[in-house]
Amino acid sequence: MVYDMESIAAFCAARDAGNKVEVDQELFDYFLEVLPPVHMNYRATLPDGQVIQASFGFAEGWEKVTAFWQGQGEMRGKYFAQRTQEMNPHG
Repeated sequence: MVYDMESIAAFCAARDAGNKVEVDQELFDYFLEVLPPVHMNYRATLPDGQVIQASFGFAEGWEKVTAFWQGQGEMRGKYFAQRTQEMNPHG
């Protein structure tokens, strides 16, 4: 499933469950613009230990940072998000 603005509640539930989720560009841009990101263009470690180059990290208050990134290679043109283990350093 690709989450969009109409399925933002389902996106938040999947994200909060720790899942790697695919989002559309509009939802990706929404989270980039809703609050100042806590990180920009950074290396994020996902819960499974995978390190990715994230476009930005989002967190609101004292919560774990959600990394957002764009797919590479055959995944180019797709957008993803997943909670990391890192707590918001500005929370």
